[in-house]
Amino acid sequence: RKTLEEMNQVKDKMFSISAHDFRWPLNTIQGVLNLLHMDVLSPEELKNMLPHLTRKVDYSINLLDNLLNWARTQMNGLKVNSITFTLNPEIEETVAVMAQLARQKNIRVEKNIHKDCMVQADPDMIQLVVRNLLSNAIKFTNPGGLIQIDTEPKDGKIIISISDTGIGMDEESLQKLFKQSGYSTKGTAEEKGTGLGLKLCSEFVRRNNGEIWMESKVDEGTTFYFTVPLAEVLEESSY
Repeated sequence: RKTLEEMNQVKDKMFSISAHDFRWPLNTIQGVLNLLHMDVLSPEELKNMLPHLTRKVDYSINLLDNLLNWARTQMNGLKVNSITFTLNPEIEETVAVMAQLARQKNIRVEKNIHKDCMVQADPDMIQLVVRNLLSNAIKFTNPGGLIQIDTEPKDGKIIISISDTGIGMDEESLQKLFKQSGYSTKGTAEEKGTGLGLKLCSEFVRRNNGEIWMESKVDEGTTFYFTVPLAEVLEESSY
C-alpha cells in the first residue's frame, strides 16, 4: 500500500508539471507557428523572436530530462553505470550545450578544469548535475555577469565548483532549496523552474558517492560544490 501511494504521488507530480510547465512554452511556440502559417510575420520579426523561442525549447528539453530522471529515481528504476573516465571532456561538452543560453544573457563562462583528472562515476549523471547547476547559475545571473567552473582534487575526490555573480540567496532560501520539495523562484529574465533540478543533483551526487553543498550571499552570487571520487588508475607493469 505504501509503494502504491508513493507511485501515485509521483504520477500526480508528473501530471501537475506536464499540465502547467510544458503548456507555457509550447503555447508560445504554437502561437509563433500560427503567425508564420498566416504569413503575418516579417523576416525581421521572426529573427527577433528566435532567441526567445530557443529559450523556450531549451527549457522544455531540460524539463523533460529532469522529469523523466526524477520519475525513475522515485520508482527505483534508475541504475548507476559507474566507470572510469576523464572528467574534463564531460564538463566541456556540457558547457558547450549551455553556451547558447549564456550568450543570450551576455554571460561569460570561464573554466579552470584539471585536464587529465580521472574519476569513478556515471558520466551521464555527472553531466546532468553540471548541466542543472550551470543552468541555475545562468538563470540567476544578470546580463553581463560571470560564471566560473573550477575543479580541485582533495582527499581522494575532486571538488567541482560552479560560481556565479548573480542575485544570491538569503539563509532561509538556502534551507528551502534542499528541504522543501518543488521550491523554485524566477530568474533574472523571468525564467521559470520546477524545483526538480536540484533534487536530482543531490540524488545523483549521493548515488555516485559524493557530497553537494552551496554558499550564497544576497547580491553577491552563489557557489555550488559537489564531489566525485577520483579513480584509482593502476600503472602498467613493465616487463
